[in-house]
Amino acid sequence: MSEQPDEALHSLLDTFAPGLSWLIRLISAALGVNILSSVLPLVALPIISTFLLPSLSRALEPIISLFVASAEIRHRNNLYPQVMRWVSSVRFHSCSSSVIVGITEAFGFLWDSNDDSLNYVETEIPAYRGKIEKLRITPGQERFHFFRYQKCWFAFYRDPHRNALDPFSRNAENITIYYMSWNKAVFENLLVDIQKFNVDCRRGQLAVFYARQDKRDAGWQNMCDEIPRSLDSLAQDKEMKREMIKDIEKFLSKDITDFYRQRGIPHRRGYLFHGPPGTGKSSCCKVIATHFELPIYIINLATVDDYGLQELFRTLPAPPARCMVVLEDIDTTGIDQRGNTVNEEKDASRQKGITLATVLNALDGIGAHNGHILVATTNAKATLDPALTRPGRIDKQFEFRNPDAPTIHYYFSFFFGNHDADAKSPNTTLDQLASQFSDVVTHLALSPATLQEYFLQCNGDPVMAVKNVAKLESTDLQPAGP
Repeated sequence: MSEQPDEALHSLLDTFAPGLSWLIRLISAALGVNILSSVLPLVALPIISTFLLPSLSRALEPIISLFVASAEIRHRNNLYPQVMRWVSSVRFHSCSSSVIVGITEAFGFLWDSNDDSLNYVETEIPAYRGKIEKLRITPGQERFHFFRYQKCWFAFYRDPHRNALDPFSRNAENITIYYMSWNKAVFENLLVDIQKFNVDCRRGQLAVFYARQDKRDAGWQNMCDEIPRSLDSLAQDKEMKREMIKDIEKFLSKDITDFYRQRGIPHRRGYLFHGPPGTGKSSCCKVIATHFELPIYIINLATVDDYGLQELFRTLPAPPARCMVVLEDIDTTGIDQRGNTVNEEKDASRQKGITLATVLNALDGIGAHNGHILVATTNAKATLDPALTRPGRIDKQFEFRNPDAPTIHYYFSFFFGNHDADAKSPNTTLDQLASQFSDVVTHLALSPATLQEYFLQCNGDPVMAVKNVAKLESTDLQPAGP
């Protein structure tokens, strides 16, 4: 009786693994023992996992989908770094058997903080202060990690991209969150709380996104968060700053937004900042973004092609979200007045290259993005094609000049405002020192960047700044920044 089941089992083995039955018979005969009963469980496991479980999973998928829902968050989406920042902070991975541990890299983590106090371990020992970085611990990839939120269970899964070789995509991955299908409202609450958490984390910081493009795709990279800049830190004419802020404030108001919508007018505003290098054009962009709490999206047109520019504008935050788009040094991007791509003419092997027509369509063509403020900066306004600067694309232009005497006086007072000048020079007030300094240097036509570098060399001492003013006439200072 036992031979018939054995024969049936041998036939089954030959069906899935030809030759295995013969090998088992040979070993059994040599040992004088029927080892089929011992080998069968070991053979059955791979057979079941290889053939039966996938089929069973596909068969049960419609039933499982009635109970379990999933949501995929893709690497390119702005929600991805927000989820990862939340994941790395709430530390639900503390119970996970697989985690990823690291510290700040050259390109950083998308969810790193710009606040050094949050990135380094506090210590009382001076030798280690500011040198021991905090660990970034996140759940491991290709593993299920479970956590509870509002008394409901969720599963978290990280699926890495393959063959991501460039530095912008080497950590690319998609995230999938699983939850019971009847907890959809709780899942939506989770995403809202994650966004609130990120707003709180970035409070007091300026979010800056840089355009990037590889052979396959174009998108935005949040390299870091900048330190906000106040309006007072900009060494430019007070009236120009006042006019600029008033115009943007009006554009962003609800009344104007409704006015545009009711009349079918695209709701966007363009500005051209032009002037010599170092006069504060890029700094002014940060000042405006800080003042109105707008994220900045920076595009260097020389690093993208026609497809890339269209994709970058397409993926800007959708209204009613607001943002600032900055086209840096638009005069040096390789667009000539005929709309040809100078980059391609000079180097046919180069992949990047953009045409004037694409730039114009991105600014105000059919389907162009709405709800943003566009700022184009240039050191050579005269070289720009008139089509770029016509109303509707560039609505207002602001010239950035080297500061005059009143502006230098104001900037001096701002820079050294927290210094007790009376203590070192009892007979001279800070206002008097500012007047002395501005009277001496105004004729030099110094840029704000040059003034800033000189003030930094004075170590916060206004008296030293006045005494050593001759250095500004005899030394070529290297600006600290734009």
